[in-house]
Amino acid sequence: MKRVYNFSPGPSALPLPVLEKAAAEMCDANGSGQSVMEMSHRSKDFKPIIEKTEALLRELMGIPSNYKVLFLQGGASLQFAMIPLNLAAGENGPSGKKAVFVETGVWAEKAAKEAAKFAVVDVRASSKDKAYTYIPPAPAAAPGDAYYHITLNNTIVGTKWADIPDTGPLSAPNGRTFPIRAPYRWCRMFQAASSPSRWTFHALACSTRAPRKTWGRRGSPWLLSAKTLSAMPLQERR
Repeated sequence: MKRVYNFSPGPSALPLPVLEKAAAEMCDANGSGQSVMEMSHRSKDFKPIIEKTEALLRELMGIPSNYKVLFLQGGASLQFAMIPLNLAAGENGPSGKKAVFVETGVWAEKAAKEAAKFAVVDVRASSKDKAYTYIPPAPAAAPGDAYYHITLNNTIVGTKWADIPDTGPLSAPNGRTFPIRAPYRWCRMFQAASSPSRWTFHALACSTRAPRKTWGRRGSPWLLSAKTLSAMPLQERR
């Protein structure tokens, strides 16, 4: 069998043994008599699969025990709405706190545009003046900021953040260098999402405080509610 080398910025090559194991288990995963695609995500057969996946992610990316890992549908683009809805939107509109963006490419631009539907957006720095060909210095965070958003890797223009800026709560979509950027500075980050078109994962800091009574705008989609996803309030910055 002839294999090709794939260096595209999207889906890339997988080791042949991984593909062969996936093919072998397509009809019978772990002796269950069914493939992973067929089994219920609530079943006893699937539980060890998701638990092992989370354990490996925690090991590989150094995710602390006080962070909750969420596996979500929708891909990273859905999080452009979910993050501001849960962190910067009030019951009947923007909460008044700012969603801060550093625009370094088309994905950051899309994220800011989507967030503006639900929150007060502050594009605090941008490299749009030179067609997103550089990473601008990250301005300081302010007390009225709900969260800070950067795009770690800008695939279309080929730039990336050399280091994670010193901010408050940080949303940092990381689709194309996931998970090779580990270890992350988890004391500052609440999101490190892979971004295939159909799923994503988040790591959120948890606290022992009770959940907020209201997450995001009243009437927002049920599936976009962090309360639905059992996410606890973000831990205070250490």
